[in-house]
Amino acid sequence: MSEYEKASLVQNEHNTLTCDKTLAASGANQTGRKKTNETGRSKNVGGEGRDGGIVSVDVKDRDELFAQHELQENGDGGDFNRFGSIFNRAWWSSNFFVSEQAQFGTWDGVYTTCMINILGVLLFLRIGWMVGNAGTIFSLLIIFLSSFVAFIAVTSAVGIYERTFPERGGVYSLLNHVIGARVGASIGLLFCFGQSVACALYVVGFGESVSNLLHVEDQWVVRSVGMLLLFVLWAIQTAGVKWVIRLQLVLLSIISAAVLDFILGSLVHSKPEFGFVGYNLQTFLSNAYPSFGGSDQGASFLGVLGVFFPAATGVFAGINMSGDLKSPTKSIPVGTFAALGSSTLLYMLFVLILGSSCTKFSLQTDYLIAEKVSGTGLIFLCGLYTSSVSSGMGTLYGSPRILEGIVEDNVLPCLSFLDKWKSNNKLPNLPLLLITFTTFIFILIGRVNTLAPIVAVPFVMTYAAVNWAYFSLASSFERRGLSDYSPVINVYDEKKSDENSGDPATKSGGSHINSIITSQPKSLYSIFCCRWLSLSGFVMSIVAMFCIQWLFSIVVIVIFMCTYTYIFHANPGAFPGISDFSLSNMILNLIKCIFRRRGQPMNDETSTMVITTSAPPPTPQTMTSEINESNEDYNYRNNYHKTEDVRKDLF
Repeated sequence: MSEYEKASLVQNEHNTLTCDKTLAASGANQTGRKKTNETGRSKNVGGEGRDGGIVSVDVKDRDELFAQHELQENGDGGDFNRFGSIFNRAWWSSNFFVSEQAQFGTWDGVYTTCMINILGVLLFLRIGWMVGNAGTIFSLLIIFLSSFVAFIAVTSAVGIYERTFPERGGVYSLLNHVIGARVGASIGLLFCFGQSVACALYVVGFGESVSNLLHVEDQWVVRSVGMLLLFVLWAIQTAGVKWVIRLQLVLLSIISAAVLDFILGSLVHSKPEFGFVGYNLQTFLSNAYPSFGGSDQGASFLGVLGVFFPAATGVFAGINMSGDLKSPTKSIPVGTFAALGSSTLLYMLFVLILGSSCTKFSLQTDYLIAEKVSGTGLIFLCGLYTSSVSSGMGTLYGSPRILEGIVEDNVLPCLSFLDKWKSNNKLPNLPLLLITFTTFIFILIGRVNTLAPIVAVPFVMTYAAVNWAYFSLASSFERRGLSDYSPVINVYDEKKSDENSGDPATKSGGSHINSIITSQPKSLYSIFCCRWLSLSGFVMSIVAMFCIQWLFSIVVIVIFMCTYTYIFHANPGAFPGISDFSLSNMILNLIKCIFRRRGQPMNDETSTMVITTSAPPPTPQTMTSEINESNEDYNYRNNYHKTEDVRKDLF
């Protein structure tokens, strides 16, 4: 037994805790074991050197090596450092703000975030108004159309994720990766604008409910309450993403309790004096058909569609938080489809309950008619206020991160100042302030029915862009497949070793952009990831955008074109996207296909035969030459490297 083993055996009899981790010391290959005795003092333990002798390792150096080893293995410092930093400090000196990036899953991340954004104030304040004006049948049709447009956009986004594997997530990153930075940044800015106006819609709805509860009909009361709530939401976002998700779980529980209170209340009581007469076939038939022409703003089918459509715009919330997910490709499809299906059924259930139990006059005039239907009323109001807070918090979470991605890619040089100030938790502080300020401006409008169409148009245009992106991606994949069909005869096998590997001029560094487009993987929803369905969704989105608010749609399109033109001139080298599909080429090929002669191939590329030679490809030969009268290449450059003859007699 060696001297080191004898010393270790004797030392183990007096120790109570032994850490058996071997540490490699750089340069000497030294090893040591960390041992602690009963008094808590660390002992110096030797290790065998290269020559077999005993090498002393200092305790401080060994602890540093242990910490470095844990950091390399665990990435974030290891469990030892994480828990040690918690239990070795007083609670009042702990940092309650998030200092590291959190990772979430399908249900605690995507599903919760989507439901929080979908179940907003429109569910609690405008469902009854929609039934009173559009009727039960048309209300169900509006819900179906809104959800169907959102569903097609979600399938397109999921298809892009599963076929291209983008490095980052979010609406901007998807569009940037597929159809280029110009379109991606232009649509991303419009999406951020729509998110900020949506936040104003939610906080104004909160102020409106408080004003109705206090029986005060003053718009400045609504605006003041909304501004106060906006400040609270900004403070919550500053605390970090982990606190946002934790609060969302609590808020979603309160909203679920409010929905349950509404459903049970419709079964156990009635309030005829407030227009809630209970379930009645006659009431259902009277509310089945529309009754437009009232004094309320937006009392038409397209007007009601414009007011309700923002309720279906929260489905992209899970896509925007892909950077905070453990497995985005698995969590986003399941969580988003589950949230969209649950919310659609819930909206339809509200329509059927209100249309079967309330009079038409009360539905048209009382925005809080659902509160009269609920069992307690208090729980329903808590859900109403909670939905306003949660929806506003969700919009303030996603839009600054999209704006941050645009700034980091330097697509818009005029926004480079937004990348100046970041905290330890990587929170985009300046983009958050800009979105908050934009929300503050639109709070001054102070009316839900006015803000809702403004919110809907940028979101619908975003849906159209995502649908077009997937159609372009799938068409590019098919086009590449036709090109790859060309017969190739290989008569020369390339060498496994590159003869020019030592020459840096022959090496290809490659690109950090993943340009690979794969086929759609098989799943339960893969049948809906169809390029023709995405193309139909693109057309439906454009039509819906002009139906909701044609004037503002024109303004949004003009803003998009101006932003696109600015990026074209300010950043001509912007990433063009991995899709090589062109609409003009598609139309031209379609015309050629119609008028082609019989027997002529549809694509000239399919009739091309590629034959490689039996010899290796020629290697370019280069040589250096001096710049003189016969060789004036690069003579405009300064001669930094030159020699001169110096005469000795000058010194």
